[in-house]
Amino acid sequence: MEFNLDFDFLKFPAAIVACIAIFLMIRHYLTPIRIAPSYKMVFDASSPDSISAKVTNMTDGPIVLTRIEAKPTYSLKTIITRHLKNPIASKKIWSNIHYGFPIYELLGEEPFRLESKDQKEFRANIRNHPLGLISAPMLLIEVELSTERKFRSRRIEAPKRWLLVNNIKQLRKREMKQPNI
Repeated sequence: MEFNLDFDFLKFPAAIVACIAIFLMIRHYLTPIRIAPSYKMVFDASSPDSISAKVTNMTDGPIVLTRIEAKPTYSLKTIITRHLKNPIASKKIWSNIHYGFPIYELLGEEPFRLESKDQKEFRANIRNHPLGLISAPMLLIEVELSTERKFRSRRIEAPKRWLLVNNIKQLRKREMKQPNI
């Protein structure tokens, strides 16, 4: 008696898993830097809040960073919904669909040379002022190299007290509580 198991039904899922693994490996080797976004909140007003990005050079040679920006952004679901609502939007206004305001510069004017396997943290202070509040619920760090390649970090949730919409709601609540004289 001969017993033959045919595992043809496993070939398709195995091929999908293999393609995803290959894609992730290629992506890992093609990105020369790692970006770790974070923020610091100070509750006693001894110093301002700050956004920071820890940039790590993953290559064997030095790289030059020309620009590092912290941008308020929206979730992917919101961005896709906005594109679907206005499918013929020109490329000029795509940045308005993807990003909010203001954009914080973390690097300054001078380019920064990051040596091989080196790590550096860049920081921008946020003032608690209505003009310094962000308009989108998430933050994203964008790094540009001297070769004009741009790399973006993962999105992180912005603190509620930095959001413009949240502060407007709080002002309205205060106005409603105050008696009219």
